Amino acid sequence: MRYEEMSTAKKVWYSIIAWLLFLVTLGAVWYVNFVTPFEYEAKLSLMVFRYEFVTDIVHTVMLLLTALLITGISETMTRLKRHASERVMCMVFVMGVLLSLDVSFKNSFFTEPGVFNYLYGMVAVLIFMWAYLRELPYECFGSKEPWFFVTIWIIPVGLLAGFANRSVGLMLFIFAIVAIGYVKKVDHRVFAWMPIGAISVFLGFAARIMLPAYLQKNPESALTVFGPVSELYNYGFFELKALFISLCPAILVTLAIVALLKGVHNVSLGREINYVLAAAAGVWLFTAFVPYNDGVSVYQVIVLLILACAAMCLKLFEKRPAMKVYIYMGCGFLWLRAAFLICDMLFL
Repeated sequence: MRYEEMSTAKKVWYSIIAWLLFLVTLGAVWYVNFVTPFEYEAKLSLMVFRYEFVTDIVHTVMLLLTALLITGISETMTRLKRHASERVMCMVFVMGVLLSLDVSFKNSFFTEPGVFNYLYGMVAVLIFMWAYLRELPYECFGSKEPWFFVTIWIIPVGLLAGFANRSVGLMLFIFAIVAIGYVKKVDHRVFAWMPIGAISVFLGFAARIMLPAYLQKNPESALTVFGPVSELYNYGFFELKALFISLCPAILVTLAIVALLKGVHNVSLGREINYVLAAAAGVWLFTAFVPYNDGVSVYQVIVLLILACAAMCLKLFEKRPAMKVYIYMGCGFLWLRAAFLICDMLFL
């Protein structure tokens, strides 16, 4: 049943449940941050924000922003709109799915989120991708006008997004170039901010690589880990396999939704969704060749996969509203798994 077709009483109950789940999820994430001891990079975060209480709030807000951006970008990708309560419910499920599918969620969300790493960096990454995804030509609407002062804010966002991670920064540069190439191919206007954004994200990626710690560690660790050039293929295959095992739950969820959308209901994925899925695959591939990847990098691939899934679900609901019940049930089970993992951290 579509939200518009619900009775007033059902809409009220739907809104109440959505907001309760939203507050419970955010409260649980904040509380676990509050009781979890800081480790490693989180100490830097504590030094920057001065107080642990403020740091815990900032970590929780970053997760909230991630869910909000995924919800908003999925609407941009599909040109379909959710009602306010449905957006809240989508954010609840996004946060629950992120917590339940990330095998290293303790590092990603609680014990090691530093001043600018995966949790913080992916917010900049999603904003950067949003700017390009909304400018891709739509079959029904044509290209949209650029955002106000986008040329100014795309520079810092691009620098931060490129600096977020070595594999993501390089993938974003490729993503921007492909988007520019497609817009030019179909004879739509390439706005000045688009190449500026691509240059900015590349400079951010270069700045990450040129950090003194990386300049010293990258060549040495590459030689130590990769060994002879002849072993590079075996190392890459081993790392891809290890990352696949970590990403297997998220990949299975994505494939299930693709099968429902394309295989069962014969709905096209769309250019934007294909671009995001390709970006996720590229980050996965690049991550395999990052020396001493401790497994936390899977969070970035999972975020991109969930973004694609959120957009696919929106298209699926538009085609088959009855599927909303089954998708919500599946997301509900994942949300319960996230709740179990949080309780496990609290020794409850």
